[in-house]
Amino acid sequence: MPDKEETLKPREKRFRISWFNYTIHFILAIWLIFLALYPDNTLRFYGLISTGVFIILVAIIARIRLEVIIRDDKLIIIEGIIAKHIREVFIRDIRAIDIRQNMIERLFGFGDVMIATSATAGYEIILENIGAPHRLKEEIEKARKMAQN
Repeated sequence: MPDKEETLKPREKRFRISWFNYTIHFILAIWLIFLALYPDNTLRFYGLISTGVFIILVAIIARIRLEVIIRDDKLIIIEGIIAKHIREVFIRDIRAIDIRQNMIERLFGFGDVMIATSATAGYEIILENIGAPHRLKEEIEKARKMAQN
């Protein structure tokens, strides 16, 4: 199980949810902070600033709740912040990797990565809103080729 203090191993790759997934949060937060710059009274000023900061924090926390780690022999998916759910899949057991993107997701470079293993008939792992999904797929396929040799 990877620790926060643990550094990346030589061939280890990490992926997270795309920042674009939180665009609305940031637009709303920037708007509220902008409104707060011209306050009529102090209460409104602090209320708008704290609301904007809160929205940004929610987006950051939501983004760090998922981490994907690719090692030489396994794929590790860590979900959660306080309560953790860690799934490990051996690279050699992965049989298919599919990417699902709509037009907006393709334009901004994020999408869903669906991973099927030999243990299930369908997709065992579905990673939603991953930044650079094609790069994640390539890295998993590289690790798969190395594991087969």
